[in-house]
Amino acid sequence: VSTQSTGATQQNNAEGQFLLGECYTHGEGVEQSHKEAFRYYSQAAKQGHPLAISALNTIPSGLSEEKRKIWYLAERGDTGAQNDLALCYYKHDEVEKDLEKAIQLWTTAASKGCAGAQNHLGECYQKGEGVDQNWEEAVKWWGLAAQQGNSEALFNLGQCYEEGRGVLQDGTKALELYALAASKGDVKLKVKVGRRYQEGTELIRDYQKAIALFREASDNYYDTDAKFFLGQCYMHGRGIPKNIGQAFCYYSGAAYQGHKLAAEVLNIPTDFAGSKRKILFCAEHGDADAQNSLATFYSQGYHDDCYGGDIPRDIKKAIEWWTKAAEQGQCDAQWNLARCYERGEGVDQDTNKAAVLYTKAAEGGSVEAAQHFGWITEEQKQYLRGEEDRYKNELSDAYNLSESYVIGGGGFQNDARARYWVDRFLEEYPTFYYAALLGSVFHHWGINSNRKRDDGAAWGVLQAFINGNSGPESMHQQYSFGEGYRLASDLLSYGEGVEHNLEQAERCLKKAADWDDVEAQTQWALQWLSKNETSTVDVSEARGYLEKAANQGGIMAQWHLTQQAFQKKENEEAFKWLTRMAAQGYTPAKLLHAEATAQGMKLPTMAEAQQWYQQKAAEEGAKPHCHHAWGRVQEEMGSLESARAAFQNTLAGQCHLVGLRRLRALARKENWTIDQEVQEALNLRAQVLPSIQWSKIEVQP
Repeated sequence: VSTQSTGATQQNNAEGQFLLGECYTHGEGVEQSHKEAFRYYSQAAKQGHPLAISALNTIPSGLSEEKRKIWYLAERGDTGAQNDLALCYYKHDEVEKDLEKAIQLWTTAASKGCAGAQNHLGECYQKGEGVDQNWEEAVKWWGLAAQQGNSEALFNLGQCYEEGRGVLQDGTKALELYALAASKGDVKLKVKVGRRYQEGTELIRDYQKAIALFREASDNYYDTDAKFFLGQCYMHGRGIPKNIGQAFCYYSGAAYQGHKLAAEVLNIPTDFAGSKRKILFCAEHGDADAQNSLATFYSQGYHDDCYGGDIPRDIKKAIEWWTKAAEQGQCDAQWNLARCYERGEGVDQDTNKAAVLYTKAAEGGSVEAAQHFGWITEEQKQYLRGEEDRYKNELSDAYNLSESYVIGGGGFQNDARARYWVDRFLEEYPTFYYAALLGSVFHHWGINSNRKRDDGAAWGVLQAFINGNSGPESMHQQYSFGEGYRLASDLLSYGEGVEHNLEQAERCLKKAADWDDVEAQTQWALQWLSKNETSTVDVSEARGYLEKAANQGGIMAQWHLTQQAFQKKENEEAFKWLTRMAAQGYTPAKLLHAEATAQGMKLPTMAEAQQWYQQKAAEEGAKPHCHHAWGRVQEEMGSLESARAAFQNTLAGQCHLVGLRRLRALARKENWTIDQEVQEALNLRAQVLPSIQWSKIEVQP
């Protein structure tokens, strides 16, 4: 029969196919199999064999091949097929809806032990569909299906024990059945069980268990319900501290994938794009920090070139949102609102109200308000007097004091004092590398009396350092010199109010790259590659700089290496760098990583990438940016204090500007993300990162 089977199939011999169907029908020479019989009858019937057509003539016309097979097998007592055919009658799937026939088929299959049919029959008795509603009968059939491990029946039976329907109420039994259902079920069933833990009776309500199941289910990229319900948990603080921002993230993830309820919850105007969507949502739901940020956008007006969307300037709306935030004690909102009342901007001028708000802001921790009052506590005044006495005649360590103030050393961050001490130090030591770099970057970042970027002043400070130094004398000095020369290159190439000198800028950039500055290495490599030099040596040298920067954790270098690897179809190399970028929390890389994972691509694990960064930071003589990258990774992992320690290591004996910037942001409770870090560097040089694509995926950062 085996030989005949092969021959009949290969030769499309209709007579042979029919005879094989007969053999399988009657179990002659082979084990009886109606599935195989159907297959051979169908092959023969397609070639017009009359007896094969007759063998299948009980099947209605117009059915798909899949449904024809179900019908054929169901007629011959296959319980799985009877269950499937009943579902067709129940759902009006290629046949007319017929509850009576569905019940007949389910009853037949269930009586023969089909767990799926037993579960469906139980649901009919639960709902009273096609039969009289009967909870005891529903429990009977669900119990039989549950004994066979049917996850839906386990869930349904658990709900009966929870609510006392058809059985005596028993919370312990309900919890046991729900746990079994979740362990055996698919993602959707985990969500259903999670919902019972979240919304069920007090006997079984357990928000922690609900959240655990939602998280487990949300790991499936395409499950939107889990994301939506997790959003609800964060929104209302059920089983987890209330966090409107996290709620927004989960709602957005669900809405992006088509979840209608999530989209309705968000309902954000198109004027708000990118991160502004989150700010508006959080503000509308009572987050004071978001209300302050939203007010700031309205006070200035905002246009997003990256994501689109415009927020027109509207001082009345700014006042409205600042007021809401100030009433919740948000000190920055109190400071901003105080200035409006002092100036009569958007409100009637009221200096008394301004004074009250200034005081509240200062007492609440607003640095600007503290500076406005000029050290409002006697304790602070005594400390400053002691500080002046200590350093007025000996300024050799004053630049350390400046660094301490800018990063909030000792828990107190104050830009004005940081600038004061670095200026005092530079008056006597204008060429000292550390102080010159701090003084220059303060102007570049707008940490000055005008609170505006002043590249002319920045270059003035940096020029004295460059002209007065021949080069670094130690490894720590080397990193600081690299930062200084790279900043000099940026100012000479792109600085506002600075006479551009591209030749000198290129010389500074090359020195900075050789002194292991990550941004300089990246820019130097890209300059070579953009010149399209034919020399293999030059291209190899450029790639070498790019790899050096990437191995220190430089995102832009890693992005370019990823893009180049995909162009060369070196997917393993590309996914290695992509995963490492995602581990630092860089959003475009995370999106690509998620898409690749959803497509079943083979990627390194996030744990492998995290370990790589940890090892880089732990190496003897680890470069400052390795510590910075490890800090970003730990931030992404949620370990903020460990991240802070890593950022602090970037300043161990040298000045590392992005580490300094991140510590300052943390001290000021500002959210300077890795995305912002990269985008600011790109904006300074009017650059964009190239798009990365493979197969059908493309992401433009």
